[in-house]
Amino acid sequence: MTGKTFQTLSGIPVEAVYGDGPLPGEFPYTRGVHPDMYRSRLWTMRMFAGFGTAEDTNTRFRELLRSGGTGLSTAFDMPTLMGRDSDHEWALGEVGRAGVAVDTVEDMADLFAGIDLGAVSTSMTINGPAPILLAMYVVVAEESGVERSRLAGTLQNDILKEYQALHSRSGTGLHFGQRVCIRGGGLRRRSFGGLLCTAAEFLLQQPRGLL
Repeated sequence: MTGKTFQTLSGIPVEAVYGDGPLPGEFPYTRGVHPDMYRSRLWTMRMFAGFGTAEDTNTRFRELLRSGGTGLSTAFDMPTLMGRDSDHEWALGEVGRAGVAVDTVEDMADLFAGIDLGAVSTSMTINGPAPILLAMYVVVAEESGVERSRLAGTLQNDILKEYQALHSRSGTGLHFGQRVCIRGGGLRRRSFGGLLCTAAEFLLQQPRGLL
């Protein structure tokens, strides 16, 4: 703990933590990954960004970091979210429209060129191709000299969100998610579990590691 004292606006003292363990900063981190949480480390400041090309998005990323951002949040285009290359027939008219197109490791390298991936956390809003995009990200980091244990950020890797969005039939006409479910339930669960196991074995050297 920081040793600082805290109180409410009415001057009532506030304890550093309440209740029994596990405490914040202790496994399984259900109460937060840092002992003091936001009292000692502010939440990540980042804006959702993704332009048509990796180069243009990189320019935006750099601008956001210069303006005080402490993390990056990547918006991918629909073909990338669906796990399709930009030259696939299904991608016609959709490449770069709603976010950045990432087909290769080279695209990922262009996306984060000149950015120290060990100094920022990166959020990637992607589900189906999450394991592939994570692998690309790790390769780019290692080729730039950043060890895996220094990486931080989030993936969606959500086994239910896109399936629910795809099959929702709301009378309001509203739906949540991008409706990019590209795998069936059983295969999606295996993919989800495999990514968690890989992250735990090769990336999660500390609570800050990428999941």
